[in-house]
Amino acid sequence: MVNRSGKNGHSNGSKPNDEDLKNALLEYSEEMLTHEETLARLRARFGYSIKRSTLFTLLKKYGVPSARKNAKKLSDEAQTSLVLDKLDNDLFKRNGPNVIRNMLARDRTPLPR
Repeated sequence: MVNRSGKNGHSNGSKPNDEDLKNALLEYSEEMLTHEETLARLRARFGYSIKRSTLFTLLKKYGVPSARKNAKKLSDEAQTSLVLDKLDNDLFKRNGPNVIRNMLARDRTPLPR
């Protein structure tokens, strides 16, 4: 039997407009959420229920930065200089590695551990 509507019996909810979705995905990237947490937030905030593959397609479409992409794109020297710049701004030298990673993520240049 052919399903002419193409929905396959699943309701993903209504897709939010592109600008809202892009802003939400950038916000979640800055918070360094896992993919499961991102999917849960999309479901709670917009009622938009999607799977991982669709999420990855949207992340690629909107150019959302990730630590893995930046690790491939930036050289080791560039990554080191970004970290050292953040360390230079730390007056009391009390920020640990996780704080530095979070600062870089908020600047939309997340780096891996």
